[in-house]
Amino acid sequence: MATSKASSRFLFYGNSLCLDFVNTERMREGARVDLIESADDLWEWMLESGALPLDAVESGKRQLPGEVAVREAKELRAALRGMARQMAAGETVAPEIAEMLNAHLRRRRGYQQLTLGEGGWTRRFHSEDAQGMDFLFTLVDSAIDLLSGGQGLVRQCESNHCILYFFDTTKNHRRRWCCMEGCGNRHKAAEHYRRRKAKDSRHETLDEKTPL
Repeated sequence: MATSKASSRFLFYGNSLCLDFVNTERMREGARVDLIESADDLWEWMLESGALPLDAVESGKRQLPGEVAVREAKELRAALRGMARQMAAGETVAPEIAEMLNAHLRRRRGYQQLTLGEGGWTRRFHSEDAQGMDFLFTLVDSAIDLLSGGQGLVRQCESNHCILYFFDTTKNHRRRWCCMEGCGNRHKAAEHYRRRKAKDSRHETLDEKTPL
């Protein structure tokens, strides 16, 4: 189900962490808007999305210059957008995108461990790299999971004014909109207006043909 946090400026409609990150670029009043304009924006999204816990975010802030973190994140996001676009179109994902994901995997030094938190058991990566962890690893893992198991279920919102992507987990796999409260309802309202206008036009035509 598509959800978003009521007080958040970010959108979490993707049903996939990597798609939620792709969706940090969105349309607003006809213009493309980037919600990751600074390192503060990036770390805020990482924390709010659950991509990283608080201690990892604080570690990232200490170890990585902000401009480096933002540049690396946006480079990955561009690749993930390309992956989403190709998957939604039923195309084979470009080898260079897979190679970028593999490059992140090669950088990783550490191990996965189960950690019990308030929400239950979660998988967490522990870095053994003295230079600091690859802070994008959860996005890379999400992309690999999607690429290896989400073929045919990645969609782009059908609104002509929306650039958001989502992983369709509905029972019949017929989800069309990023969210019904937004694009879905706007489409329904537009269709209702179109039908009413067509009906009124037909009535006007009949009135003109009816003799006095």
